[in-house]
Amino acid sequence: MNSGKLRLGIDVGGTFTHGVLLDAETRLVKSVRVPTTHRAQMGVAAGVAACLKELLEGIPPESVAAVNHSTTQATNALLEGDLSPVAVHVFYRPGEGFLLRRQLGFRSFRLSPESRVPVEIALHLRSRIPSAPKLDRPTLVAETLVDSEGELEREVCRRWIAEADEPGRAVLLQPATEISRLLGVKSRVKTGILNCAMLPTMLATLDFTERALQSVAPGLPLMVLKSDGGVMPAEVVFRKPLSCLLSGPAAGAAAALHFAGVNLGLFLEVGGTSTDIAFIHQGRVGFRPASVGGHRLQVETLDLRTVALGGGSLIGRDRHGGVTLGPRSAHVAGLKYLSFVPESEMAAGRLVVYQEGDAASTYYAWQLADGSRAGFTLTDFANLQGVIPQEDDAFCERDKLRAPFAALLERLELTEEALLRVVTARIAARVRPAVAEYTRSFKPERALMRLVGGGGGVYSALPFISRELKLPFDVVARYPQISAVGAALAASTVSVRIPSADGSSADIEHARELAIAELSVTGIPPERASFDYRYEASAGMLRVTATAERPFERAGQLSPDELLERARELLGVEADVSLDDVFANASFIAFAVERRSGWLGRRRYLLLLDRLGRSRLLMRGWVPVAADRGC
Repeated sequence: MNSGKLRLGIDVGGTFTHGVLLDAETRLVKSVRVPTTHRAQMGVAAGVAACLKELLEGIPPESVAAVNHSTTQATNALLEGDLSPVAVHVFYRPGEGFLLRRQLGFRSFRLSPESRVPVEIALHLRSRIPSAPKLDRPTLVAETLVDSEGELEREVCRRWIAEADEPGRAVLLQPATEISRLLGVKSRVKTGILNCAMLPTMLATLDFTERALQSVAPGLPLMVLKSDGGVMPAEVVFRKPLSCLLSGPAAGAAAALHFAGVNLGLFLEVGGTSTDIAFIHQGRVGFRPASVGGHRLQVETLDLRTVALGGGSLIGRDRHGGVTLGPRSAHVAGLKYLSFVPESEMAAGRLVVYQEGDAASTYYAWQLADGSRAGFTLTDFANLQGVIPQEDDAFCERDKLRAPFAALLERLELTEEALLRVVTARIAARVRPAVAEYTRSFKPERALMRLVGGGGGVYSALPFISRELKLPFDVVARYPQISAVGAALAASTVSVRIPSADGSSADIEHARELAIAELSVTGIPPERASFDYRYEASAGMLRVTATAERPFERAGQLSPDELLERARELLGVEADVSLDDVFANASFIAFAVERRSGWLGRRRYLLLLDRLGRSRLLMRGWVPVAADRGC
């Protein structure tokens, strides 16, 4: 990718589609926001086209390296049941048939009580490859992987494509090893079924999005963000729709790590309706196997928790008279935000009750003279408390809100201080389980934990969370468009997972070769990529991730003094405490410090930073008692 070109990122959210244009040094050139077009004939692609048109106005398309965008289409297809029936052909060795018939005897793939994927499974001996079936639906070809790398799957697909009556439909034929190389035929087939069931919807979306892009910027390549935060060409990613699950939150988390460089803590992306919470450990965002409808799949997604908390969450009352916060949000309820109503229209308003059907909560609204209504949202309450900074788009003067909130407090029979305590408790209750899970999983030292926030509603929630949980917080740069920025910054990545008994050098080399082969699809040579190797001994799994170099990162390297200051910040030590520079090379620098930890003695901390100031490793250990006594 040409490092001198502009980088364009688009994030398709549930309410808005955000787009950003960054220069070669990641400075923001332009940003736009348009409503997400769920109901348009071209679907969300219509909003993408509108976003592109506004972003590229007056800018020659040839100055843009590529369009990187995160997509909700894979997730939406699952949520809305927009899935196709699937045919499955499994090839087995003699003696395996009885067990396979028991494992693969299902006729449908149940995702929810209302959503099922019809499945037709045929079993074949490896020595008897049948003639090509009619490719009238997505078709999965799988074999039992014992001493095989999927060669038979690829051979069957080649034969059937050659025999196909409609060669154009060969895109619906998939070998299972394209989706997963792991052992466990039942899990691998289920993963392949779900991937195939999403293919028609994803291919239609790809067609719409490509046409939208070419109508605005002919010749500009389309790259799609994956759930690991990397990008690949659209035609590659859309063949594996499962790789796109949660790509929006993955973009936000990746951008947060780039700008904040946090080692331990949680990243919270606060939207209008919900908050996505990602765990950060050793400077990385965690991943976990995807689970859909109770089915554990052989693909990984961002280790994410989503809670019903956003800047638009409405204040209300439950049936027992207790104060509630959400889950209803203003934009879903069709209400305005009080903060965005002109002050001249506020005085003539009055307090009204708002309720939908037999909902468990009753909400309150401020009815304006023109008959429209504005809800009492978390954003409005945050403005009343003065925690939203003036430069934030959601800011408004607190005096404008005093009359509506005075009427609400009278109805609730509460003081402002009492409402603050209740709202803060409701906010913390949504986030506390995630903090507790993080603490159980990683056992971090609380003094080193941080909260990192992004998203348009971040200042509506994060100050209250920080205060209640007694954890410091940072808000990343360009937080309103953080997912679009993350998409723009994303580099091409491929991740390969293979079973490995001991993580041997032979297995590592084999996995590296597979990663290089997949990366070559994008035209990126191995010498322009970095390789990350991880072996999970408990699972017998070896993972190799290849990431293309990002030239703009070289321009953002910090000076030695800036790296030292960054280390002090992450280690939580004052300026008068000496840090030891224990290691340095062209890519990394390590600092060490000792300090007393309660009555137990002293601990030594080792922090590894890259040259951008991002934390890559944090280790700690007790200093021997004799050393602590000066012996």
